[in-house]
Amino acid sequence: MTATDTKQYNAILEQVGDPEKAQPMFLRWKCQTDLYFLGTEIFGWKNAHTGKKWRIDPKFHGWMARLMQKEEDCLIMVARKHLKTTWKKAKIVQSVLNYPNRRRGLFSVTPRLVEYTLADICVMLCNPVLLKLFPDILRPPGKDFRNWEKKTHNEVTVYRDSAFGYVPQEPQLSALGNLAKVQGLRVDECHPDDILDDSTVRSAALMDKCEDWWAYMQSVLETDGYTQMTGTFYHYSDLYNKIIKEGHFPKSRIYVRPAIVNGKIQYKTWFTWKELNRIKKISGDYIWSCQYLLNAVPKGMEIFPPPQPTFTQLPPDEYRYYITVDPAATVHDYSDDTGITVAAVNKQKQIFIVESVGIKKRGEDIARFLIEKCVQYSPDRVGIEFGLQVDLKYTLEHMKAEYENRTRTKVKMNILPIPISSRVSKVEKINMSLGAYIRLGKCRISEKCVDLIRQMDLYTGKGKEKDDLVDSASLIFATVEGFAVGHWTQGLDNFMQGMTMRDLFKRKQGYSWGGEFAHYTAN
Repeated sequence: MTATDTKQYNAILEQVGDPEKAQPMFLRWKCQTDLYFLGTEIFGWKNAHTGKKWRIDPKFHGWMARLMQKEEDCLIMVARKHLKTTWKKAKIVQSVLNYPNRRRGLFSVTPRLVEYTLADICVMLCNPVLLKLFPDILRPPGKDFRNWEKKTHNEVTVYRDSAFGYVPQEPQLSALGNLAKVQGLRVDECHPDDILDDSTVRSAALMDKCEDWWAYMQSVLETDGYTQMTGTFYHYSDLYNKIIKEGHFPKSRIYVRPAIVNGKIQYKTWFTWKELNRIKKISGDYIWSCQYLLNAVPKGMEIFPPPQPTFTQLPPDEYRYYITVDPAATVHDYSDDTGITVAAVNKQKQIFIVESVGIKKRGEDIARFLIEKCVQYSPDRVGIEFGLQVDLKYTLEHMKAEYENRTRTKVKMNILPIPISSRVSKVEKINMSLGAYIRLGKCRISEKCVDLIRQMDLYTGKGKEKDDLVDSASLIFATVEGFAVGHWTQGLDNFMQGMTMRDLFKRKQGYSWGGEFAHYTAN
């Protein structure tokens, strides 16, 4: 027993004065508050094994159970065959024990799969220990579950009592496939579990259907309810990645745990290196990367192969600062953010990205934010790819003058308009500038720039990846003196596959930055 358990038991014992009465009351409390205990002790999963391989890994599944027993919006991404659906079943049982009058929705990729899950949950609700501990909430099923209030292939209500509050008309648990019609359904808890599979990511149209279903689901959940989504990646543009990119869940509540972390197997009581290597060999690199490494952009497709080069603190040196801005065309919910990057460049032309943020604001708010950054960093240049946002330049000039008059201070803001080039594609430009510099080890990113690092990890240029921060960071090369876009695109008309950055610069003999760059590549 933990210190908390001991304290709770002593409080119960003091209340009832009889150990025989205190024990079941304590066990009841323990089942309601400790999901790992409910699964391992009450359902007996701690004894599940095949030979010397044990199904429950205390460390890994303890982590998963602690996350699932929370009642808050979250996304939990776990590798295949790691028992996430098993623990999801226990989570729903625990919810029934705590809140018998709540309405829950369980959703999965197909009706048949979710009905199998519902059948398992019904068996778990018949556990004899739980029936004894919770006689006010659970009922013995009787023949064909006739003692329960409702039991069909996709709806279940064991028992409800107005003593627990308002009794809604919807069942305690509804189980539906991910494309089922949900009009008229209302739930207090939404539990999408494995709502995607390989069949749902075979075309953009199918992925759009999943996104539409998710959008409609927002009207099914009550405003004071929560969604706990569990799954595994299938494609770099699937619904899970869309949810992460667009921030449908708070960043602090998105949990991604691959089968292997820092060279260590996470589910070590069940998997061995031999077994994981066998799965990798049979499934192939892409499926292995999605399903077990939880990286939907496998090696070979990445422009920025992870891990990205980071720094904790800017090394002591003399730096010149630059700010780059990639303005969003609109500020709608579905639009990109305006990407803003702050870079420090030393005399050796090494780049340190110290800030990278995405903001969804209008012109005046963007201008105000940029003025604050200019006051903070005194940049040599502010490179802005105006595009459709030509009015932003005048807004900046007006608000800068207003700020200077109000504060009687001079703001260093040397704006460099960056034209949108049609000579090369955006992907080529990013790959040959920021991508090349990253691969050469001449650019580092502050470890605080987690959103930029995440975008770089997933960026291929082939899908719907969120790339506003990557775009902004790549504008550094058109902003810094000597990195100008006209310089680093020299010779692109004759661009050939396999051309290196050294090839790109060799025509300009004696050019100072080119010489320094060649020196770097030689080291």
